[in-house]
Amino acid sequence: MVFLRIGGGMIGGGYSMLPLIQREVEQRWQDKLVFSEALPLAQALPGPVAVNIATIIGRAVAGFGGACSALAGVILPSILILGLLAASTLDWNSAPLIAAAMYGLRPVAIGLIASSLWRLRNTWTGGVFRPIVAGLTLILLASGLIPPMVLILIAVIAAGWHAWRTRKCA
Repeated sequence: MVFLRIGGGMIGGGYSMLPLIQREVEQRWQDKLVFSEALPLAQALPGPVAVNIATIIGRAVAGFGGACSALAGVILPSILILGLLAASTLDWNSAPLIAAAMYGLRPVAIGLIASSLWRLRNTWTGGVFRPIVAGLTLILLASGLIPPMVLILIAVIAAGWHAWRTRKCA
C-alpha cells in the first residue's frame, strides 16, 4: 500500500483497500472464508491491516503458498512505487498539478473507508452482546485496570473460539 504525504495528510493505506479486498473475497472465495471473521484477526495482528488480511485470505484459499503470494502481491507494488519515487528528485509540493491531485484523493480514501464500514454494518449491529462488550472494553481501557495487550489477547482468543464453535456447529 502506498502512503503519500501531502501537506500534512496521508492518502491511502490498508483501510482504503478493504472494500476492494472484501468484494473479491465475497465474489470468489465466500465458501472458504468469511471476510467479517478475517478482518478482526487482521486488525489484532501487528502490522498493516491490508498485509495481514491478504495473508489470512491467501492462506485460507491456497495454503502457505497462497499466503506468500498474497503477501507479495500487496507489498511488492508499494516497494516498487516508493523506490521509484525515492529515486526521483521531484518535490511533490512544488508541482501544483500533482499536489492538487493528491489533495483531491483524500475524500476518495475517506469514502473507501466509509464504504468498508457500511458494508460490514451487519456484522456489528443487532443484539446487545456486542455493545456491552465494547462498552466494557472501553471502561477497562479508560480505567487502566487491564493492560491493552491483555485485552487484545482476550479478544483474539474469544474470536478464535467463536469462529471454531460457529464452524463446528454448522
